[in-house]
Amino acid sequence: MSASPSAISVSIDNPEDWNGIAQALADVAGQPGSALPITPEAITNLIGSALPLLYQAGGDDVGTLKGTFDKRAISERVNHDELFQGVSLSSATAHLVGAPPRDDEQPVLRVHLTITGQDAGGQPRVARQFWDIAIAAQEKPSAPQDSCPSCGAPLIQGQLFCSYCGADLRQAASVALTIVKLQLY
Repeated sequence: MSASPSAISVSIDNPEDWNGIAQALADVAGQPGSALPITPEAITNLIGSALPLLYQAGGDDVGTLKGTFDKRAISERVNHDELFQGVSLSSATAHLVGAPPRDDEQPVLRVHLTITGQDAGGQPRVARQFWDIAIAAQEKPSAPQDSCPSCGAPLIQGQLFCSYCGADLRQAASVALTIVKLQLY
């Protein structure tokens, strides 16, 4: 994949649940809820940037997914390559499920996605996936950037690629978000 993918529109269908979910995530991280370094906008920006990556990666050529998806999620993508090929994405709706219990102390947000698009023949296509998104317990050691290191455009929290020049922003992100589970159904 040579060009950076364009982000798609993502909405959250249950934003009223965010405060309770954020508090559960903060409890796991041992932080007060207001100190949680993530917002619903960052979640929708991550999903909107990550879905095109997931659908454009082909076959065993999934190197572009590293850093956004962990090895288990990438393996699931590779094992079901046929579900992703030839699909043109249009939008997604996220349902915030909650903070599932885990053995480690890393907060994880579970999200149910309904993804709409078209297949190669132009027919409407709807896919449903569960994602577990791990939220780094602390910000990356470097100071967060508020502008693109390539073109200087303002950065939007959670976005993986600059919307102006297409630069890869995963290293510039102030909060590390990683999709650690991808469940297709």
